[in-house]
Amino acid sequence: MKHTKSKEYNCLKDFQGMPKEITKLLKSESDRGCILILTAYLEEILGLIVRGACVSDDDAEMLLQLRCPGGDFNSKILLCSAFGLIHHEEAQALKCIQRIRNKAAHFDRKGQGFQVLFDSSETIDQVANFAKAMNIKLLSHDIGKVRSCFIALARLLATKLYLRLAEVRPRTAPKTVKEIANEVRNIMVNTPLEKCLKKTEIEAGKGNLQPMRKLLSEMEDAIKLALIEKQKSGQEYADDK
Repeated sequence: MKHTKSKEYNCLKDFQGMPKEITKLLKSESDRGCILILTAYLEEILGLIVRGACVSDDDAEMLLQLRCPGGDFNSKILLCSAFGLIHHEEAQALKCIQRIRNKAAHFDRKGQGFQVLFDSSETIDQVANFAKAMNIKLLSHDIGKVRSCFIALARLLATKLYLRLAEVRPRTAPKTVKEIANEVRNIMVNTPLEKCLKKTEIEAGKGNLQPMRKLLSEMEDAIKLALIEKQKSGQEYADDK
C-alpha cells in the first residue's frame, strides 16, 4: 500500500470540499472509522480556531504541536472554552464526542474498545448524551439511525464551530512596559503627577531613593485598586447578561 503524506489544514480555505470528501469516506467506513474520522475533522476545526486567535502563525505552530498545550483534542477543547472562543454548550458536545472517540481509539484489559459499534448499548447511550448536548433527542436505537444521527450531530457541531471560526480574531502582542510608560508620560505632561515624578527622579539622581519608593508604592496601590474595580464592574456586567 502506497503511503502519502497527510494533508495539513492551516486555514479555512484548506477545508474547501472537505464535507463532500468526508461523506464519501463515511459511506465505506466501519462504525469505528466513522467515529474517528468525524472526531478528527472536529479537532482540525478547533485547531483553526486556536490558530486564528494566536498572535502569530509561529506561536500557533508551537502551541498546536503534539505534547504542547494545544497538541491534542482535549487540550484544544479546553483552550477554546477557557478563552471564550466557543460556547460552553459546544464544549460539552465536544466532550461527549470525545468520550465516544476515546472508546473507539483505545483498548483496555477488559476488552473495552471493541464494543464501539452503533448497536452497542454503551455507544447508543453516549450518542444519546451527545444528542442531548446538542439539544436534540435520539428517537431510535436502530443501528442505522443511531449512526445517521451521530453523523448529523457531528456535522451540525462542525457548522457551529465554523461560525466560531468566522468570529475569531488574532490577538495583538502586548506593548512593552517602556512603551506604556512613555504613553503615560505623554498623558501626564503639565500635570501635578508629572511634576511629582520629576522631583522624585531628581532626588533619585542624588542618591535619595525614598521619594521614588514612596511614589511607586502609591502607584502600585492605585493600580491594584483599579484592577479590583475593573473586576467588580466586569462581574456586574456578566451578572446583568
